[in-house]
Amino acid sequence: MSECRFTYERARRGYDAAFVDALAEHIVEAIARASIVSDEPRVMAIRSTETVEALTRVLCTIAATNPDFDQPSKLRLFAEGLARRVCRSIGAFRANPPPAAERVFGFRKGGRA
Repeated sequence: MSECRFTYERARRGYDAAFVDALAEHIVEAIARASIVSDEPRVMAIRSTETVEALTRVLCTIAATNPDFDQPSKLRLFAEGLARRVCRSIGAFRANPPPAAERVFGFRKGGRA
């Protein structure tokens, strides 16, 4: 897993794609750990509805700290752009799942739980 820690100077530089990648890895790892059942057999049961709800809650909490979203027009543009990205990303993922999806979640195209 990539290191997610950074310096204050690095944080002040602006957008950091490497941090985004490292943070996403940590989030996926946390979801995977939280999804392992406590009884036998020890399987990973991704609770997709609950996971999406939790991620949405965290996304909204973090977004609420951005003063740009005090302006309804900027908040609306963010929400509309996010909706487009979600639709595009899900379509692209289903068409061509990344290798990490198989490694971490056991995802297989057309698979069923």
